[in-house]
Amino acid sequence: MQRSRHIPEAIPGFGCNSPPRPFVRTLWRPACGRGTNRPVPWPPVCRTVGVTLAGRLTVRRDDGGQALVEIALAIPLVFLVLLGGADFARGLNIDLALGSAARSAAELAALADDPTLFDAGAAARADLGHAPGLDPTAVSVAMTTHNGDGVDGSCIDDPPSVENPCFSTVRVTYTFSTLFGWPGLPRSIVFDRSRTFRRI
Repeated sequence: MQRSRHIPEAIPGFGCNSPPRPFVRTLWRPACGRGTNRPVPWPPVCRTVGVTLAGRLTVRRDDGGQALVEIALAIPLVFLVLLGGADFARGLNIDLALGSAARSAAELAALADDPTLFDAGAAARADLGHAPGLDPTAVSVAMTTHNGDGVDGSCIDDPPSVENPCFSTVRVTYTFSTLFGWPGLPRSIVFDRSRTFRRI
Protein backbone atom coordinates (compact mmCIF):
# COMPACT_ATOMS: atom_id res chain seq x y z
CA MET A 1 0.00 0.00 0.00
CA GLN A 2 1.43 3.37 -1.00
CA ARG A 3 1.68 6.12 1.52
CA SER A 4 0.55 9.61 0.70
CA ARG A 5 2.61 12.56 1.76
CA HIS A 6 1.46 16.13 1.98
CA ILE A 7 3.58 18.38 -0.22
CA PRO A 8 3.32 21.99 0.86
CA GLU A 9 4.78 23.39 -2.31
CA ALA A 10 5.67 22.31 -5.79
CA ILE A 11 8.94 20.59 -6.54
CA PRO A 12 10.49 22.42 -9.49
CA GLY A 13 10.85 20.28 -12.61
CA PHE A 14 9.28 17.15 -11.11
CA GLY A 15 5.80 15.70 -10.55
CA CYS A 16 2.35 16.96 -11.44
CA ASN A 17 3.00 20.48 -10.17
CA SER A 18 5.93 21.13 -12.48
CA PRO A 19 5.32 23.61 -15.28
CA PRO A 20 4.53 21.74 -18.52
CA ARG A 21 6.88 21.95 -21.43
CA PRO A 22 5.63 23.50 -24.68
CA PHE A 23 5.41 20.26 -26.66
CA VAL A 24 3.83 18.42 -23.71
CA ARG A 25 1.22 21.15 -23.39
CA THR A 26 0.35 20.78 -27.08
CA LEU A 27 0.21 17.01 -27.48
CA TRP A 28 -0.52 15.62 -24.04
CA ARG A 29 -3.24 16.13 -21.47
CA PRO A 30 -2.38 15.64 -17.75
CA ALA A 31 -4.57 13.06 -16.02
CA CYS A 32 -3.56 13.83 -12.43
CA GLY A 33 -4.96 16.40 -10.02
CA ARG A 34 -4.15 20.07 -9.93
CA GLY A 35 -3.04 22.26 -7.05
CA THR A 36 0.04 22.35 -4.88
CA ASN A 37 -1.45 21.33 -1.53
CA ARG A 38 -3.00 17.97 -2.45
CA PRO A 39 -1.71 14.66 -1.05
CA VAL A 40 -0.06 12.71 -3.87
CA PRO A 41 1.83 9.38 -3.85
CA TRP A 42 5.50 9.56 -3.07
CA PRO A 43 7.44 9.81 -5.25
CA PRO A 44 4.94 11.91 -7.21
CA VAL A 45 4.00 10.37 -10.55
CA CYS A 46 2.07 12.27 -13.18
CA ARG A 47 0.17 9.97 -15.54
CA THR A 48 -0.56 11.27 -19.01
CA VAL A 49 -3.02 10.01 -21.57
CA GLY A 50 -3.58 10.85 -25.20
CA VAL A 51 -2.32 10.17 -28.68
CA THR A 52 -0.35 12.26 -31.07
CA LEU A 53 -1.96 14.18 -33.89
CA ALA A 54 -0.26 12.00 -36.49
CA GLY A 55 -1.60 8.88 -34.77
CA ARG A 56 -5.16 10.19 -34.89
CA LEU A 57 -4.91 10.98 -38.58
CA THR A 58 -3.52 7.51 -39.29
CA VAL A 59 -6.37 5.77 -37.44
CA ARG A 60 -9.04 7.78 -39.22
CA ARG A 61 -7.49 7.15 -42.61
CA ASP A 62 -7.38 3.38 -42.01
CA ASP A 63 -11.01 3.26 -40.80
CA GLY A 64 -12.22 5.22 -43.81
CA GLY A 65 -10.49 2.90 -46.26
CA GLN A 66 -11.92 -0.17 -44.57
CA ALA A 67 -15.43 1.30 -44.66
CA LEU A 68 -15.13 2.07 -48.38
CA VAL A 69 -14.03 -1.49 -49.13
CA GLU A 70 -16.93 -2.92 -47.12
CA ILE A 71 -19.43 -0.68 -48.90
CA ALA A 72 -17.99 -1.58 -52.31
CA LEU A 73 -18.40 -5.29 -51.52
CA ALA A 74 -21.87 -4.95 -49.99
CA ILE A 75 -23.56 -2.81 -52.67
CA PRO A 76 -23.51 -5.49 -55.45
CA LEU A 77 -24.82 -8.11 -53.03
CA VAL A 78 -27.64 -5.82 -51.92
CA PHE A 79 -28.64 -5.14 -55.54
CA LEU A 80 -28.59 -8.86 -56.37
CA VAL A 81 -30.82 -9.63 -53.39
CA LEU A 82 -33.25 -6.85 -54.30
CA LEU A 83 -33.48 -7.84 -57.98
CA GLY A 84 -33.79 -11.53 -57.14
CA GLY A 85 -36.52 -10.83 -54.59
CA ALA A 86 -38.39 -8.63 -57.08
CA ASP A 87 -38.31 -11.32 -59.80
CA PHE A 88 -39.38 -14.01 -57.34
CA ALA A 89 -42.29 -11.88 -56.09
CA ARG A 90 -43.43 -11.07 -59.65
CA GLY A 91 -43.27 -14.72 -60.67
CA LEU A 92 -45.22 -15.84 -57.62
CA ASN A 93 -47.85 -13.17 -58.24
CA ILE A 94 -48.29 -14.24 -61.88
CA ASP A 95 -48.52 -17.92 -60.92
CA LEU A 96 -51.29 -17.25 -58.40
CA ALA A 97 -53.12 -14.93 -60.81
CA LEU A 98 -53.08 -17.50 -63.64
CA GLY A 99 -54.43 -20.20 -61.33
CA SER A 100 -57.28 -17.94 -60.26
CA ALA A 101 -58.05 -16.94 -63.86
CA ALA A 102 -58.13 -20.56 -65.04
CA ARG A 103 -60.48 -21.44 -62.19
CA SER A 104 -62.88 -18.59 -63.03
CA ALA A 105 -62.94 -19.52 -66.72
CA ALA A 106 -63.44 -23.25 -66.03
CA GLU A 107 -66.25 -22.51 -63.60
CA LEU A 108 -68.00 -20.35 -66.21
CA ALA A 109 -67.61 -23.08 -68.84
CA ALA A 110 -69.01 -25.72 -66.47
CA LEU A 111 -72.11 -23.67 -65.63
CA ALA A 112 -72.89 -22.44 -69.16
CA ASP A 113 -75.29 -24.36 -71.39
CA ASP A 114 -73.13 -23.88 -74.47
CA PRO A 115 -69.65 -22.80 -73.35
CA THR A 116 -67.41 -21.15 -75.91
CA LEU A 117 -63.73 -20.31 -75.96
CA PHE A 118 -64.56 -16.63 -76.29
CA ASP A 119 -66.55 -16.64 -73.06
CA ALA A 120 -63.83 -18.57 -71.22
CA GLY A 121 -61.14 -16.19 -72.47
CA ALA A 122 -63.17 -13.14 -71.46
CA ALA A 123 -63.68 -14.54 -67.95
CA ALA A 124 -59.97 -15.33 -67.58
CA ARG A 125 -58.84 -11.89 -68.78
CA ALA A 126 -61.37 -10.15 -66.56
CA ASP A 127 -59.96 -11.99 -63.56
CA LEU A 128 -56.38 -11.17 -64.59
CA GLY A 129 -57.25 -7.47 -64.76
CA HIS A 130 -56.98 -7.34 -60.96
CA ALA A 131 -53.37 -8.61 -60.95
CA PRO A 132 -50.79 -5.77 -60.80
CA GLY A 133 -48.00 -5.78 -63.36
CA LEU A 134 -49.67 -8.30 -65.70
CA ASP A 135 -51.00 -7.59 -69.19
CA PRO A 136 -54.27 -9.54 -69.69
CA THR A 137 -54.03 -9.23 -73.48
CA ALA A 138 -50.78 -11.25 -73.49
CA VAL A 139 -52.50 -14.30 -71.97
CA SER A 140 -53.35 -17.36 -74.07
CA VAL A 141 -56.53 -19.27 -73.18
CA ALA A 142 -57.52 -22.75 -74.41
CA MET A 143 -60.65 -24.74 -73.52
CA THR A 144 -61.61 -28.38 -74.02
CA THR A 145 -64.87 -30.22 -73.29
CA HIS A 146 -64.41 -33.95 -72.70
CA ASN A 147 -65.75 -36.96 -70.82
CA GLY A 148 -62.68 -37.35 -68.63
CA ASP A 149 -60.16 -38.58 -71.19
CA GLY A 150 -58.95 -35.08 -72.10
CA VAL A 151 -60.02 -35.38 -75.75
CA ASP A 152 -61.98 -32.34 -76.87
CA GLY A 153 -65.55 -33.09 -77.96
CA SER A 154 -65.68 -36.59 -76.47
CA CYS A 155 -68.78 -35.94 -74.39
CA ILE A 156 -71.54 -38.44 -75.20
CA ASP A 157 -74.60 -36.91 -73.57
CA ASP A 158 -75.63 -33.28 -73.94
CA PRO A 159 -76.59 -32.28 -71.35
CA PRO A 160 -74.28 -34.61 -69.40
CA SER A 161 -75.71 -37.32 -67.16
CA VAL A 162 -74.47 -39.13 -64.08
CA GLU A 163 -73.57 -42.18 -66.16
CA ASN A 164 -71.78 -40.11 -68.80
CA PRO A 165 -70.27 -37.04 -67.12
CA CYS A 166 -68.73 -34.20 -69.05
CA PHE A 167 -65.90 -31.89 -67.99
CA SER A 168 -64.62 -28.49 -69.05
CA THR A 169 -60.89 -27.78 -68.82
CA VAL A 170 -59.45 -24.30 -69.27
CA ARG A 171 -55.72 -23.78 -69.77
CA VAL A 172 -54.12 -20.36 -69.30
CA THR A 173 -50.50 -19.60 -70.32
CA TYR A 174 -48.38 -16.49 -69.92
CA THR A 175 -44.74 -15.69 -70.79
CA PHE A 176 -42.88 -14.10 -67.90
CA SER A 177 -39.68 -12.07 -68.43
CA THR A 178 -37.26 -11.40 -65.59
CA LEU A 179 -35.91 -7.95 -64.78
CA PHE A 180 -32.31 -9.13 -65.03
CA GLY A 181 -30.60 -11.87 -67.01
CA TRP A 182 -29.50 -14.31 -64.32
CA PRO A 183 -26.52 -16.54 -65.17
CA GLY A 184 -27.61 -20.11 -65.83
CA LEU A 185 -31.33 -19.25 -65.88
CA PRO A 186 -33.59 -18.46 -68.86
CA ARG A 187 -34.66 -14.88 -69.34
CA SER A 188 -38.25 -15.90 -70.20
CA ILE A 189 -40.38 -18.44 -68.32
CA VAL A 190 -43.74 -19.78 -69.52
CA PHE A 191 -46.33 -20.16 -66.78
CA ASP A 192 -49.04 -22.72 -67.55
CA ARG A 193 -52.04 -23.32 -65.30
CA SER A 194 -55.19 -25.34 -65.97
CA ARG A 195 -58.37 -26.10 -64.05
CA THR A 196 -61.07 -28.71 -64.69
CA PHE A 197 -64.72 -28.51 -63.61
CA ARG A 198 -67.52 -31.00 -64.11
CA ARG A 199 -70.38 -29.67 -66.18
CA ILE A 200 -73.88 -29.75 -64.77
